[in-house]
Amino acid sequence: MRQITRVASLLILMCSALVVSALTAGRIHPHAPQIAFVSSFNNSSSIYLLDIRHGALRPLTQIRGIQRGPVWSNDGRRLVYESNALNNNVNLFMINVRGGPSAERQLTYFSFDEVAALFMPNSEQALERLAFTTVRGPNGDIFMLNVPPVGENNRPELLTDSPFAEYAPTWSPDGKVIAYVSARENNTDLFMLDLTTNQETRLTDHPQLDSSPTWSPDGRYIAFHSRRNDNYELYVLDMMLTPPTLHQLTDHPAEDRDAVWSPDSRYIAFISQRDGNSNIYVLAIGALATLPSAYRLTDDPGTDREPAWALDSTQIAFISYRSGDADLYIAPLPKGDKTPRARRLTFSRGQDSSPAWRP
Repeated sequence: MRQITRVASLLILMCSALVVSALTAGRIHPHAPQIAFVSSFNNSSSIYLLDIRHGALRPLTQIRGIQRGPVWSNDGRRLVYESNALNNNVNLFMINVRGGPSAERQLTYFSFDEVAALFMPNSEQALERLAFTTVRGPNGDIFMLNVPPVGENNRPELLTDSPFAEYAPTWSPDGKVIAYVSARENNTDLFMLDLTTNQETRLTDHPQLDSSPTWSPDGRYIAFHSRRNDNYELYVLDMMLTPPTLHQLTDHPAEDRDAVWSPDSRYIAFISQRDGNSNIYVLAIGALATLPSAYRLTDDPGTDREPAWALDSTQIAFISYRSGDADLYIAPLPKGDKTPRARRLTFSRGQDSSPAWRP
């Protein structure tokens, strides 16, 4: 057993060297901005923590197999991720980033896959709450799980139970409602579930696909992308009105999709092909009386994707293929008319993905 542990540790150190050829394996400064991300190499992947101010990096996951989808707890002490470490099924695991007892433990034990875990906003430190999707063949269900910081795991609570595929949950900021996608009548629309009354409400009803809902941090809007004009565009539902009112945000022949809210709810970052390849654009969200104008954050022939906002809403981390491999970059919001210069953070021989800023 000790020999196996030594081999696993050696493999992790070798992968670390591949990820950080231009970084420093060292102490993470507790008050420096930090980003967790996934790095994949030779059909395996691990999750790393990067101190972007000092360039220090360390591996967070110590188990074999595929690790993906890192999501931070609200206090920044714990990280939940998906892994197939024990068998071919993807289950949820949690790591205490500060170490100590129960530093790494398994949260779910299903015989089918769990994906897209998301912490409830403003959870109490003593009891974090997760929503996640299970995948069983063509169908999916959404579960909720109460996660104490240590001790025994609680049993997941089934939130949706229908013959349709339901996935992509997003919490309301007060944690009382979950919005999600449901595939009904050979189409996908948005629904929401009141966790207090258990009442389900249909939010959209259109013959084209609606997908990827995300609630604004201030609770006013749900952004999503839709093919309702035979092309993916961004829309928002104003949840302060009864019934919620739909606004179109983008209108371009190219696809606009994958909206990500800034923490201050003033901006949406998204991916667009409008300049011939995948770049990141930003919308300033105002009164929505007219279509807001989008400005281009990245300008490179390589593919740019997976924007992730810094906690102060002033810069965006993203994944780019501009160097040939998928590496982690960061760019500030532009000042004036100039496109900001992106700074490369990782120099991996593998493929980096899924940046997540630590709270």
